[in-house]
Amino acid sequence: MIQEMEAFFGALRSKIKGMKKHTKTPPRKDAAAVALGRRGGLATAKSLTPEQRSASARHAVLARYGKTQPLEAQSGEREGQR
Repeated sequence: MIQEMEAFFGALRSKIKGMKKHTKTPPRKDAAAVALGRRGGLATAKSLTPEQRSASARHAVLARYGKTQPLEAQSGEREGQR
């Protein structure tokens, strides 16, 4: 019985050694997409008018912070400055 188990596990070990490891290769980036990504923000900014850039920046601020500033901060008053 012990000899049968040793033979079984020996055969199993040799099968495991012969198996390839399953490793994922990292996805390759598309060269055209990378080139466009390098120019992205600058190319967009150059093509916009100052009013459009201001609107875009305002939209980004609202998206980032989620709300507008309180009225005191908008009017220039701050705590300690009266």
